[in-house]
Amino acid sequence: MGESLAELLKHARTRAGLSQDDLAACCGVSTRTVSDIERGLSTQPHRTTVRRLVDGLRLPPAEAARFTAVAANRMVAEDLAAAGRPPVAERVVGRDEDLALLTSLLRDPATRIVTLIGPGGVGKSALASAAVADAGLRVRWVDLEYLREDELVVPAMVAAVHALQAREGGRPVVVLDSAEHVLDGCRELPGVLALDPDVVMVVTSRSPLGLDDERVVPVEPFALPASPSAVPCEELQHHPAVALFVARAKRVRPDLSFTCASDEGNAAIRAAASVCARLDGLPLAIEIAAAQVTTVPLTSMDRALDARLLSLLDGPVRRGRGRRRSIRATIDWGYQLLDADDQRLIRMLSVFRGGFSPEAAEAITGGEASQGLPRLVAASMVQIERGDSQAAPRYRMLDVVRTCMASELAAREDEQEVAEIARTAWITHLANQWHPGMPITDLTAWLDALEREIDNLRGAIAWCLQQRSTAAGMALISKVGRFWDLRDHLVEGLLWLERLLIRAEELQEPVDPMVWYWSGTLAVPLGRIELTEAMGLRLLARGREASEVMTLARGATLLSVVRSEQARDGEAVELAQQGLAALGPDAAQASAEIAMVRSRLLNRLGVAEQTRAARSGDKTALASAADAYQRAAELSRLVNDESGVLNAIAGLGACALMAGHTDDAIAHFREGVPIAVNGGHWWYAWLQLHGLAEALLRSDRPESAAVVLGIARTIGEQWRFTPYAFWDEIAGSTEGVLRRTIGDARTEALVADGRRRARKGMRHAALAAVAVADGPGA
Repeated sequence: MGESLAELLKHARTRAGLSQDDLAACCGVSTRTVSDIERGLSTQPHRTTVRRLVDGLRLPPAEAARFTAVAANRMVAEDLAAAGRPPVAERVVGRDEDLALLTSLLRDPATRIVTLIGPGGVGKSALASAAVADAGLRVRWVDLEYLREDELVVPAMVAAVHALQAREGGRPVVVLDSAEHVLDGCRELPGVLALDPDVVMVVTSRSPLGLDDERVVPVEPFALPASPSAVPCEELQHHPAVALFVARAKRVRPDLSFTCASDEGNAAIRAAASVCARLDGLPLAIEIAAAQVTTVPLTSMDRALDARLLSLLDGPVRRGRGRRRSIRATIDWGYQLLDADDQRLIRMLSVFRGGFSPEAAEAITGGEASQGLPRLVAASMVQIERGDSQAAPRYRMLDVVRTCMASELAAREDEQEVAEIARTAWITHLANQWHPGMPITDLTAWLDALEREIDNLRGAIAWCLQQRSTAAGMALISKVGRFWDLRDHLVEGLLWLERLLIRAEELQEPVDPMVWYWSGTLAVPLGRIELTEAMGLRLLARGREASEVMTLARGATLLSVVRSEQARDGEAVELAQQGLAALGPDAAQASAEIAMVRSRLLNRLGVAEQTRAARSGDKTALASAADAYQRAAELSRLVNDESGVLNAIAGLGACALMAGHTDDAIAHFREGVPIAVNGGHWWYAWLQLHGLAEALLRSDRPESAAVVLGIARTIGEQWRFTPYAFWDEIAGSTEGVLRRTIGDARTEALVADGRRRARKGMRHAALAAVAVADGPGA
């Protein structure tokens, strides 16, 4: 996972021949700050502290960049892991003992890490899904197949643990599926487990992790007799592999007889056993083969399968009896049994990751999917996801099937280009469903739809970058910035945006201004103000040169953020006012888009005036800030912009604090927290809770303030948020006053109590903070 911030700082300091006191003196920070970082107690110091340490140590550019990146916890990789619901659990045939063992382990409080090991296609994922369903657990499924770098495993695990804390039910369990290519990242599990004392991690892999607390559960292929023909029929009938074949075959051919009581049934059982033996008892291969009974006579299936396996040995997997077989061969065999139209259909569908809807399949195949999909489902090449009965059906391919079909598609470059272009157009169409002013219910549905398709979104963007299709990439990425922002996919969104900008610069192609805007916007919560400034300057210049009013206004919005952070309050106010002037006077007939941009500018004006008032004591500026926030809240409500409303509420609360109206401040923050939490706006929830803690402190309720501060800090740390300078000052002063008021020990105990509450469930803890504000104490 690389060096820690503590190791980097200690190495640089000792190399420079400085003591902790010396470094603190030359950097203008406290010795305790240096000590806390080197002891690992402070893992994410404020960016000003980081900048001072880099300057004081005189680090060379490359080392300075590394130090800053580690301090900011910025993660980049080819893809990000998606955490979500597990595949729909089915009855696992022939795994009763394995299932009972795994279920008992998951129910044992002493179990923290369970690793299912075995070859690909053996059924590790299916067993894990069935076990968590049987145990009645809260589960978050993390598919690691497309996560290609070890350093992204920890963020994926942390996000999954956080998601579980927002839900109720049994014991929380995170399943890390297909981990064999990121084992080093998974070996960081013990640190993640410290976030929640109850969570258990289930890993599926071809190799164990080698951790002390790891319980390894081998999952083996079904062992079949070397000569099935010599085994009595009754014994074969109850063999797990044959039982699995029969169950899957009868799903597509209920009329088939598998009973030893008749010659026909006896022959069917022996044929099934022979097929299972040819497939080395590998469950995935057995299931695929069983589905072919709709097109191939069972009695001749073993001969046909044998011929395919003898000729197709691509991707061999070593078996227990020393023979070599291939899952690819079995899948390709099923593929070859399809007619030409269905072969083309399944190749085209292989561009989808994480499943697809019927509408998506239709869009990508030009309307061919409606007739072909049922045939692919019947052949078990495609599965129907059995989720919410009220939800639209959704399809998926087993990952090994999709991988094999994708290689078939890649061998046909023209066909692959058609499929990729169609997928990009479809996901762009989905992204375009958002419009300013849409009702909150529609906005939530849009966000949920993109969340379901996040793997396909990633795939489409990656293809645009690979093909140097920056125009298509910008048409897509400029629309999904709002999704990344509202669902807190900040790191990932900024990663894609930066890559697109680099590629556009390489090709000297024009840039959509919205790509600049979203880059600058997503950079703010991550503390990358220098990027926000660069993007704001580009927008402002473009707006002025091309007379693009909205571009100018958005540039003014970003630059106002930057100037406030740089304590250049007069410039921040002036920029916000320039943007508002460019949009023209308030008008009821203004479009929803203009109203939304205006509300953002009013919020920025509020922040600029507020910070100016905080630094100068100017009461006129404070009144102007409150007025701007109030107007921003009204406009944001008109266009259903929850984040704009939350920004304004937080600002009004802060203004009330500065004016000494603590009851009003508590009322504002109490209003904002539920909106933020229920809407999934964790950045704003974090800000509101910090403000609430300070307001409670000023209302002579220090113990309640300490609990709320602990909740807020845990949320910020788990999401890796970096606060505005003004809010950072509030949070710092809150703890200092608490320590002077109720003592160090009591403060630390109550903050720790808040942290424990948040780790058990951040959503409930944040809402409980509102209840704390209603009562007389913690």
